[in-house]
Amino acid sequence: MILYQKLVLYYGRQKKKKHNEFTKNDGFQPLMDKTETQNFINQRHNKYFKIWNKIKTKIDQLIFELNLSATNEIFNFVQSKLNNNTKEDLINNSQLPFKEIPTGLIFSGINPDHKRIYKQIVTKIKSIPTNHVAVLESKDCINLKNTMKIIIEQLMEKSMTEDNEIIDTTEFYKKSKVKKSNKAPNYDPYILLGWYKHLKEASSYNKTEINAESNSTTIKTDTKNEDKNDNISSNFNSGNHKLILLIEDFECFDVLLLQDLISIFSGYSEELPIILLIGIATSLETFHQSLPISSLSLLQIEKFKLLQSYECINEIIEKTFIDDVDDFKLGIKPYQYLLDNFNFLNLSVDSFIRGIKFSVMYHFYSNPLSVLSSIDPTSPEIDIILKSLTKRHLDEAKVLTFGSFKNYVNSIKSKSPQLVYKLLTDDETLKSSIKEGLIGLHNYHIKFRIGFKCLLELQKLFQSPLFKKSKRALYLISLQESLFDSSHVQLLIKRSKMIAYPSIKAFLEKVRILNNEDEQAKPLLKKHMEVLDGILKNFEKLDEQGNEIKDEKKQIKRRGKNIKENLKQEDDNNEINDKKDLESKDANKEEMEKIEVKTHENDENNKKDEKNEKK
Repeated sequence: MILYQKLVLYYGRQKKKKHNEFTKNDGFQPLMDKTETQNFINQRHNKYFKIWNKIKTKIDQLIFELNLSATNEIFNFVQSKLNNNTKEDLINNSQLPFKEIPTGLIFSGINPDHKRIYKQIVTKIKSIPTNHVAVLESKDCINLKNTMKIIIEQLMEKSMTEDNEIIDTTEFYKKSKVKKSNKAPNYDPYILLGWYKHLKEASSYNKTEINAESNSTTIKTDTKNEDKNDNISSNFNSGNHKLILLIEDFECFDVLLLQDLISIFSGYSEELPIILLIGIATSLETFHQSLPISSLSLLQIEKFKLLQSYECINEIIEKTFIDDVDDFKLGIKPYQYLLDNFNFLNLSVDSFIRGIKFSVMYHFYSNPLSVLSSIDPTSPEIDIILKSLTKRHLDEAKVLTFGSFKNYVNSIKSKSPQLVYKLLTDDETLKSSIKEGLIGLHNYHIKFRIGFKCLLELQKLFQSPLFKKSKRALYLISLQESLFDSSHVQLLIKRSKMIAYPSIKAFLEKVRILNNEDEQAKPLLKKHMEVLDGILKNFEKLDEQGNEIKDEKKQIKRRGKNIKENLKQEDDNNEINDKKDLESKDANKEEMEKIEVKTHENDENNKKDEKNEKK
């Protein structure tokens, strides 16, 4: 018996040791026939978590920003309803024999990940403390009793005990029509009504207390107390209490159950501020076909559209694999597998993200050269890592990357056979060539980023969908072959000759703007930008319709210029002659005046002589 206990303790300790060794670095084991040191294992472990956390935070932030406009629209819809602040709302409500329920139809499309978006919407709505939200799923809502019980529990944030189907509700509706001694089941709407009245009275009582405290305080109060009172008052003055029901999957709900819910809450709409949010995956026609006119007439409908899953995938691919130069990249096989899985199986964004995570995990768990991943080759960090690499690492570099290493050797063996010999025998030469290759890959990704954006701008010039491909499809083509040599890009280049001159000029100017905005691409594409500037200068020689100015037109323009110059000279000469004529006229006037004066003097002398003769 004692021997048996010792054996159990011995083997149990051995199993614990093995388990501890396996979970020591989250499953990262020494590679290269267990010759890898603990330092390299820690590097792979740290890089995996660093890179994946960076990718995950980037994707989460991107999805949040993509759905932000839709969530804000739904939030504004909820806040604008059932306030009764304007006279028009009161008049409209009084004109109808019944009160319509404000209803927002959220068109999410075929999206298995709608829960992520609905969670974002609920958190946004709950940011106002007077908004109370209940989320309904078809799998939980079996019948009307169960559905009402779920609604009451979520709105009141209080669980109804299943053991006691009868619950005392006198504390909630003391002033309601039901007597205090009566008890209601846990699915009775009177529970919700009594709770809402109790909540409304409590909020009004707190408001009066806050107003009394603010009036009683003197001018010399502390700033801390003022901040507390402001926060409390903002919670109650942010709006009336509203009850929001969110139905996630409309197509899976029982139609009769929805009709009963709409009719029940329409009856209580004067006492309970109910707002419906219904998620629809198909279209508005299915919604109208599912519900009868009697139920649709009780709804005041507004429509909202969420971002589709394929649009979200396009943005994820651009931000994670194209915009970031030195981060993790997928190869052709894993990327095509994830893309096919998304297109043909589930259309799930979360599944695509999990596939990226598995790819990152597999790369760092199984590849000893993953320590070279996601490093800027122009930084001094690459030199430190290359110096620390062992001979076994370099041998693995020749084996794991056998295809690319073989192609590289075959491409240079005719030009420099000595370099091939050094690559196979000298470790330092191999390290320097690895660094040069990483720098070349770094520069290639910078150029590719600009080229990819230019291609997207080129596709915008065409209206036909035949000349447009999505970002995920273009990235797949770039992994399969050279993007410039692909049939799609060559077709766009040929068809661009038929596009009007102003749109081509605007496209080239947009290309220049994209290059100027990218600081990393400026030195690499300097010569290309000089060619582009020359093309734009040549466009200045074109007329408004984009046609070249011919020689005859140039001669006509030159003749016109000569005629204008001759006319200007003639005008100048005429002005000079006019000046001379004016001067001569002035001289003649002076001479005539002198002559007139002399004649006048002679006449006077003659008159004097005649007088003397008479005397």
